[in-house]
Amino acid sequence: MKNEIKKLFKELPKDTLLHIDILYNYFKQHPKWDQKISKGFNGIIIKKNEWNYSFHVVGDRNVFTPISINFNVKETHLDQVKKALRTAVQPIVDKVRSKVIYGKTKCELTGEVLTKENTHIDHYDLDFRFLVEQFTKKHKDIKIVKKGVKFYLVDENIKKEWIDFHNNNTKLRPVTATSNLKRSKK
Repeated sequence: MKNEIKKLFKELPKDTLLHIDILYNYFKQHPKWDQKISKGFNGIIIKKNEWNYSFHVVGDRNVFTPISINFNVKETHLDQVKKALRTAVQPIVDKVRSKVIYGKTKCELTGEVLTKENTHIDHYDLDFRFLVEQFTKKHKDIKIVKKGVKFYLVDENIKKEWIDFHNNNTKLRPVTATSNLKRSKK
């Protein structure tokens, strides 16, 4: 997720109050989050300090508190399960991506032309996080294995059930990365 935040940092407007779920969800994992929001929380802004631009928490009365994107997030078993579930449906996502005609296909959210660099595949109708939440409510003890840097589902029956659940409950579409990450998810 840190790489997505770094990419957003380059793309988002500066000196504009931001209310973007992915930023909030990332920064609330910061080990000093409670300290950072001690002056209230009204959003996040990319603001220039004396040297360069950086993220700041915007508190009450426009108090700006700098917050770094460089911190370690302790990964839970559920985080690893989410990664394994994403790995399981990656071939489906890749199939949608393979149909994009870069330089020609337009994002249906913004109308921007899609390129290899700016394209994400969006889960809509039901967001990926919601699908995972529903699936893991039913399957409490999902076994996973890590191979290299990726996590995989161990049980082939769970994998098939997950892929069917995924395919029956969401749709995929190519959109710009920025619009996908800014979009409020259900």
